[in-house]
Amino acid sequence: MQARASRPLLIGAPTDATRVLLVHAPYPGTLKFEAQPSSLLTAAAPLAQTLAAQGRLAELAIVDPPSACESFFNELERILETGRIEVLCISSSTAAIQEAHRVARLARKVSPRPVHIIGGGPHEDDIDVPMAERLPEFDLSVAGDGEEVLAPLVLELLDGGASAQASLDAPAILSGLELRGQGVVSRRDGKRFEWGGGAPTSVDVVLTRPWMDKSVHFEVFPGRETLPLMVSRGCSYGQCTFCAEASGGRQRVVSSFEPLEGLLDAWPNAALYFQDSIFPTGRRVQEELLPMLAASGRPWGCQVYLPSLSERWVHALSEHGCIYLYTGIESGSPSIRAAVGKAKLGDSMVGERIGWMRDAGLRVGISLMFGVFHQDGRMLETEESVRATEALIERVYSSGVSVAGVYPNVMTVLPGTSLARSLQARGASLDFYSPPRTPALDAFEDGGVGFTGALPQGLLRRAARLGVAGTGALGSASG
Repeated sequence: MQARASRPLLIGAPTDATRVLLVHAPYPGTLKFEAQPSSLLTAAAPLAQTLAAQGRLAELAIVDPPSACESFFNELERILETGRIEVLCISSSTAAIQEAHRVARLARKVSPRPVHIIGGGPHEDDIDVPMAERLPEFDLSVAGDGEEVLAPLVLELLDGGASAQASLDAPAILSGLELRGQGVVSRRDGKRFEWGGGAPTSVDVVLTRPWMDKSVHFEVFPGRETLPLMVSRGCSYGQCTFCAEASGGRQRVVSSFEPLEGLLDAWPNAALYFQDSIFPTGRRVQEELLPMLAASGRPWGCQVYLPSLSERWVHALSEHGCIYLYTGIESGSPSIRAAVGKAKLGDSMVGERIGWMRDAGLRVGISLMFGVFHQDGRMLETEESVRATEALIERVYSSGVSVAGVYPNVMTVLPGTSLARSLQARGASLDFYSPPRTPALDAFEDGGVGFTGALPQGLLRRAARLGVAGTGALGSASG
């Protein structure tokens, strides 16, 4: 009989043994789903595995605050003041870049010993000016396949015995290694080490990475812990103007789903939520993954793109234990959907696909986007387009499908997106290290972060009304 996959490595909170601290820069808002920092844990996987093999896993710890509250910074200050932290690895999205900078400044201010600070995460992957070159508190920042370089860099800092400056010489440390994938290690003095052109890094790390020793819950699965999973990298659609994952439709799926068995053993009662940009399809998913999920006997959900669905596939997901699908409809205005890269998503298609989900007994979560402007900078959102979105959501509720939540967002210009590149080509000056904060948008899923357009307050209030989860947000729909 085939042996079950091994249980995952767990990274816990800081202790007296901690020397390397991973920090997920807190999002400056309140998200509805507290996941786990997948990019940070993926990058740290070889480091965690090496330390665990040497019996030193306790030297690695993680802090993942649910929000940018003062209690988090107070606790972090207490940890840094002990002087035990030698390496601080900070992962940040663009929305959280100011919080990431505050973490680094705090470390420089209160730690009684020199701390090596390394930055990375989605912001570094998409930005033109690296964190280490823009924020003086950072020694290094890593873009791209960080799992290839983070372990040798951190282990050199811990055990290399070199001086602080010499130990930050990325080319000397990394040049002799066979690095897969591609990326850039940047230093605060402007020197960079780039690699690439070899075999792509293993996508299997998304299932074999370490996990946080904490519980995660999602309101879609009441009364259950929720395990956030990914089984792929990239997006099989990749044409949304507002997303930096526009990769021309390239999606790589793990070569084996076997590691999932170990995760199911470790969390026997947890629901599963697949955070892949789009849940993958294909023969192996149908013949291997779906039966495994069905045999686990637990509820699960995933993210889908409506034009790529078939009625048969929707029912197959339901028959194998899926109870929830999350999808981006964005707007009730066809011109706005076209402007954000979703021209194929027509009203009739939305109605048809939602009907399939209703008939399959699935719940649905719907993402909307307000304040949309054209890639030339023209504001497209109008009173009429907001009314069209309201009417579309009314029809969704009236269809009888079980709506778990409607999640309104506001268009944000992020680095690495086609929207940002287009605006910059037209002379727009975008400072991705100081994203604007707009308190009037706090009711939206993304909160008041990084909004670069302008909407009348009346439209904002009407748009925010659509975010009443699961109750029928609009008058006729709620009856």
